[in-house]
Amino acid sequence: MASPAEPEPRAGRLVLVSGRDPLRTSGGSESYVQGQAHAATLAGYEPHVFSIAPRTETLLTDFGWLHRVRSPVRPPRSITSVLQRPWLVAPICRLLAEHPGPHLVHAYGAWADIAVAVAARLARGGVQAIPLATCFMAIEHETRSKLGDVVVRSSPALWALHRLELAWVRRVTAPVESRAYVRCRAVVVNYESVSRTLGEFYGEGLPIRRLTYSPPTASADPPPPAPVPALLEGLGDPAAPLIVTVSRHDGRKGLDLLIEALADLRAAGVPFRACLVGPGLLLEAHRALIRAHGLADRVIAPGRVPGVTPFLQHADVYVLPSRQEGSGSVAVLEALQNGACILSAGVDGLPEDLSDGRDGALFVAGDRRALTDSLSRLLAAPAERQRLGAEARQTYERRFAAPVFAAQLGELYAELGVPAAARTASATSSMSSEVSPGPEGR
Repeated sequence: MASPAEPEPRAGRLVLVSGRDPLRTSGGSESYVQGQAHAATLAGYEPHVFSIAPRTETLLTDFGWLHRVRSPVRPPRSITSVLQRPWLVAPICRLLAEHPGPHLVHAYGAWADIAVAVAARLARGGVQAIPLATCFMAIEHETRSKLGDVVVRSSPALWALHRLELAWVRRVTAPVESRAYVRCRAVVVNYESVSRTLGEFYGEGLPIRRLTYSPPTASADPPPPAPVPALLEGLGDPAAPLIVTVSRHDGRKGLDLLIEALADLRAAGVPFRACLVGPGLLLEAHRALIRAHGLADRVIAPGRVPGVTPFLQHADVYVLPSRQEGSGSVAVLEALQNGACILSAGVDGLPEDLSDGRDGALFVAGDRRALTDSLSRLLAAPAERQRLGAEARQTYERRFAAPVFAAQLGELYAELGVPAAARTASATSSMSSEVSPGPEGR
């Protein structure tokens, strides 16, 4: 009589520690997490994304399993990630302890502390988990740059809040981030500029690995044509060129500078319309600045929108006016994907993504006159805009498309000891009893 077949060994799992919910919050890091999860799936992995939420639930999304973990600590920001350690480490360990591994625990920025803590706890029980992190920028450098916004500087309350945040980061978060990076098996960066800044803040010798990345929209490429967003109906002269930016409203992003440049264009009689897409702490203050400059008839700041692709597809010029980006910009990658004419500040990693005059245009970060002059030139040159947009799309396909990222990510994970394994029906069904679909599950 034949003996029963041995059960097929289960591959190690991939956990992504995002901290912030990638479905309920809007920002570059949340978009980055979705883009990486899609690429990991394409490379043959099954991502498990862990984030802080008002209640605990697990749901299946189009980028993998999303594990929402209830925590009383609010808000779930990277600067306070150390306070979330007890709430995140335990459920991640429960998931991974079902199998001896090796597993991968890939965290982002200061959340790397969670990956290191998970690996240490599991090791005590004989389960191997490999901690690694993606670093967008040293957190002190990122936090300090928020103080440059004109709205922040002119508001005693906002100034005090940002100074308090910087003091906390210097005393608590930055040391935690530094120790975590040293203990990670790899620290992934997307830009040489980030690698240099990490060396300045945390010293040389970190296990740096440089990879490309993809936007979350890369899983549906090429993007289908979208109708003109309803928000743009009735905005200024419909024949005027449309300027779009997709950015969080905080002090690093230079949106105050853009609003002032738009006021300069209006004073010079340059026709345009503008839409500043994105949420953020300074959204209402920037709306007030738009009104104060007399731009409300042609400039809107709608906050968060369901999808940015329609705005990018109908933009005549996409602008990123950041004073500091940390690394690069997921929104710029989305603009490249949609073949937009891109005007960007030449700061941090952005000159590594865009070549001035070839697939985009760069201006000196923080220079209002340079931004105004560059916008005026592009608004008056439709043929140049079309050429830059076509080159932008080619750059995207060559460097940032999902298959390119998936290949590099799969190679790194395999080098760390966790090669991709085909997902099985049994592995998927083993999670089904945990699923409690929330309103955003699909």
